[in-house]
Amino acid sequence: IITNLKFWGRSESIITKTLMLLSELSVHFNSVRKLARLEEVQFMLTHHTSEHFPFLGTNSSLSEMRCRTMFYTSLGRLLMFDLGEDEERFYNFLEPLTNQFESLGSVMMDNNIFSNEEAKKVIIGLARDLRGLALPLNARIQYTMLFEWLYYADYLPILLRAMDLWAHDPAVTTPILKLFAELVHCRTQRLAGNVSSPMGILLFREASKLICIYGNRILHQEVPRERLYPMRLKGIAICFLILKNSLGGNYVNCGVFKLYGDDTLDSVLNIIAKLILTIEQRDLIEYPKLSTAYYNLLNCLSQDHVSYLGCLGASRIRLHFEKSYLWTGRIRFTQNMSTFRRDVVNLPKSTAAFSCDRPMCDGGFEPSEPESSPH
Repeated sequence: IITNLKFWGRSESIITKTLMLLSELSVHFNSVRKLARLEEVQFMLTHHTSEHFPFLGTNSSLSEMRCRTMFYTSLGRLLMFDLGEDEERFYNFLEPLTNQFESLGSVMMDNNIFSNEEAKKVIIGLARDLRGLALPLNARIQYTMLFEWLYYADYLPILLRAMDLWAHDPAVTTPILKLFAELVHCRTQRLAGNVSSPMGILLFREASKLICIYGNRILHQEVPRERLYPMRLKGIAICFLILKNSLGGNYVNCGVFKLYGDDTLDSVLNIIAKLILTIEQRDLIEYPKLSTAYYNLLNCLSQDHVSYLGCLGASRIRLHFEKSYLWTGRIRFTQNMSTFRRDVVNLPKSTAAFSCDRPMCDGGFEPSEPESSPH
């Protein structure tokens, strides 16, 4: 595996299949227990740089960089096996990523950074690496260490700056948005538990800033119809997912913002409302991922933030629901009728059907109500 990753870094097919093998080996407990003790694995955990693995460098194509998420997911599983609360070991593992962030710190403030392709690729790579690392961090202690490293070292503002600079480029925006969608996902309650920790509120504020930056830029961008999904709708769908994961995770006390006069919640909900109003019904029908994110967000907002749905206008909400029901009505009717017919066919086979005290006729139960009964 290491040989392939080290010497075949320019072959996307070999790298992908090699990483798939590494991912499969890092899933099962018994294999991870043996792998974690190998010197070769320890080498990967301490030398995951472009010097040893060329596909981690900026010379790779955008398609090759997609492999980095899978690579860091596997490394994260191997690292978490016996990490415990060892912060020193965790930060040593993050040292290559720390060096990349530190090198970007001053560069991102340069006004000429917009045309810097190398810096853009570094941002894309970091977003993919961190998303892959965040996926296996299901324990609250290890996830907290990752968040504190990102937040208190001021690395999140670098990602926000990149979003502001390249909001028109989905090659940059999509990895960053997906990273935040993973960070705010309360998988296995990793963000819950400690009520005295401000981590949930701080994370929500940063995610809200990201949505506001992207939303304000994308709302004023003209996009041709044939490029609408990759250039706009895909990012909007991920924004819906970020907000749904944040509010649905039950780790953000939304009353805190109103109590302290913080407009974070109001700002992000207003931007989301504007994004919702830009979506046409045919887009929801044509793109299932967008439709799923759209209705999941509406379901989440209708539970605790129903007042903000009023910003959309009653007629607009009614129109969306009426058209969606017309589209899905025939499918649901067919499914319901199929289920009903299956239940009717299986009914005489059930012993419970014959345990009733009601009289029976040859065709089944004797009806106790006239045919004209509404029941």
